[in-house]
Amino acid sequence: MIDYIDQCINGTSSCKNILIVDDSKVVRSIVKKALVRCPDIDAQLILTETYKETLELLESNTFHVAILDVNLPDAPNGEVIDLLLEKNIPVVVLTGSMNESTKNIILEPLANSTTINS
Repeated sequence: MIDYIDQCINGTSSCKNILIVDDSKVVRSIVKKALVRCPDIDAQLILTETYKETLELLESNTFHVAILDVNLPDAPNGEVIDLLLEKNIPVVVLTGSMNESTKNIILEPLANSTTINS
């Protein structure tokens, strides 16, 4: 995950933003601490806990990658994935519940947004 995040922010402007979206304060804290301890990740970490807050942040900020929970209280069906992919923001999805329904919620928008170059 760290390598992927580094690739997303590598070579961008000096103002690099990583969005962390999770309704769990504990998870947001763990992800933030892990990224802060990574010497290769030099970015501003912006944390939010709802779809609504994420939408508001996207209006006034540019993000280079987002780390998110697929199940938010105000977007329980992965709507935040669609929102971020529409803005061309790469996503890393975290979830504590990986059943068949969750897999489909995660994989369908990612498959639809992926371009394969030959």
